[in-house]
Amino acid sequence: MSTLGYEEGVRRMVTALLRKIMEDQETITCRQLCEKELPDFVKNSFHAIARRRIKEKEPVVFNANASSDFDDEIVKSAREQLMNELQSSVQFSRADAESCVKNALKIRFELLLRPQYAIETIFFRKTNELDKNLLKLSLKRFGENIPFLEHLCEELDKYENDRIDNSRFKLFAQQVMYKLYSNGYRQTILIDSNLLIDFFDIDGALDANGLESRLVEEFFSTRGFTDAFQTIHQKIKEGKRYWSKEDFMQFLPLVVKGGKNASTADAREELTNNNHPRIIYTEDSFEKIQRAKIERQPPGPYPSILDFIDPEDWKLLLKKIFKKDSLDFSRFIHKIDRVDKWRSSKEIIDWELEQRSVDPYSKEAVKLGDIVFAKFFSKGKYA
Repeated sequence: MSTLGYEEGVRRMVTALLRKIMEDQETITCRQLCEKELPDFVKNSFHAIARRRIKEKEPVVFNANASSDFDDEIVKSAREQLMNELQSSVQFSRADAESCVKNALKIRFELLLRPQYAIETIFFRKTNELDKNLLKLSLKRFGENIPFLEHLCEELDKYENDRIDNSRFKLFAQQVMYKLYSNGYRQTILIDSNLLIDFFDIDGALDANGLESRLVEEFFSTRGFTDAFQTIHQKIKEGKRYWSKEDFMQFLPLVVKGGKNASTADAREELTNNNHPRIIYTEDSFEKIQRAKIERQPPGPYPSILDFIDPEDWKLLLKKIFKKDSLDFSRFIHKIDRVDKWRSSKEIIDWELEQRSVDPYSKEAVKLGDIVFAKFFSKGKYA
């Protein structure tokens, strides 16, 4: 059985799927591809590209000035059938197929590992507003059987507007996260983890049996289970590099007790007058922390740490800590912005610095700690 890292696992899957798709051919049509045994999300990716090509290249143009009734039901049906056949006949070269498979695998993996972050990165990266139905169609195309996406689509169905902005999406996402991972979380997490491990065995030949520890850490953190860091870190120190389905089953009771997500169980989401999600905390007291003197953490909601990072700090942290990997830096920010305790954030920072072999007393490490600390104790100000 195999224990694969993400990069190597994807490389092998692309090779295996491409061999199955193309066989000895140099080109393949959408129709031929649909006859093969492939995951639906891979087929859906090819269909999406075929539809886009037909729309862009317009192989058939109907003359609106012709003396024909294009609203006639028989004509409309024939036209729709013709367009479907044209879409099925779209050809893909070997290079096209490889690019399509890579993209489909990347999107599917991101949605399995960190669904909310993936959607924001993929769909809201260049715009603040999307067509609701197009978003649902895309989520269903790549998110088959993923609990978070299925519940999110249900929330979108209830939403009456045709368009949805990023703030409204975040509200729905928080509500779904709370519903899935605070009550009855174990069943959902087991489904999520099984889907993620099975992802590496799509073609049935790799027999993948484990998930990298660094991915396990991100899997739990993006679902709000920041208390998992210390336990995972201890397991890694003991030499554990990969996690099986059985490991997840044994691990869950050690991470969260009482059937509730400690990071979100005391939170309730509501809309403020400007329609932005707001988190209300019901705790009577906050944990004490030591920083020059003992303070009490003020109540939320808390700003994003992006509010405290100026351009010079961004360059410093990106270069010195994240080795110029802006995606890793963005993921770190996303993790910090999802937690509501300084202590939990400190654990994330310590984990990140140790994983990257960064001196925790270095200038950049201290700067990072100050910025994250400001999120919870600055009341919106940081100098």
